[in-house]
Amino acid sequence: MALGILLIFMISLFVVTLICVALLWIAKRERFNQVMVWLCFLISWYIVYLSVSSLPTNYMISKMIALLFKLNAYFLKLEYNIMK
Repeated sequence: MALGILLIFMISLFVVTLICVALLWIAKRERFNQVMVWLCFLISWYIVYLSVSSLPTNYMISKMIALLFKLNAYFLKLEYNIMK
């Protein structure tokens, strides 16, 4: 039962992320693009949080790899703010 709910949650998170990225490509207004970048940024941080918190304590290397993705998302957002 719990795994089915988790599967539905992960699929919905995947769909929301795809919609967010698609809207980034389609949107023309700068303000809307900024909102979508922030939304993608927050979604990526939430996915990293789920990844880190769901791993057991002896999987430290996997946790560090997940935290590197969080750092990557931060620098991509920082680069977007510098480019505009």
